[in-house]
Amino acid sequence: MIRNYNKVAYRNLLKYKLQNSIKIIGLAISISLCMLIMSYVNYEMGYDTFHKEADKIYRVIFNGFSRGESIKSLSICWLQ
Repeated sequence: MIRNYNKVAYRNLLKYKLQNSIKIIGLAISISLCMLIMSYVNYEMGYDTFHKEADKIYRVIFNGFSRGESIKSLSICWLQ
């Protein structure tokens, strides 16, 4: 039974090459983007999780301008 399904699927892949290639390329792009987004979210959520009280750590970033130059400062705050 499975061999028959494989034959039918293979014949349809050969018969409708353009439509199937568009579908397969779209599926590959969507899976890769989903994995990339999941990787980014996992990285952002895992910031400083190795500390004992990681839920009390906050990252404060200040972006400003002084005399026409951009100033960026980063400070990490622990709440007691």
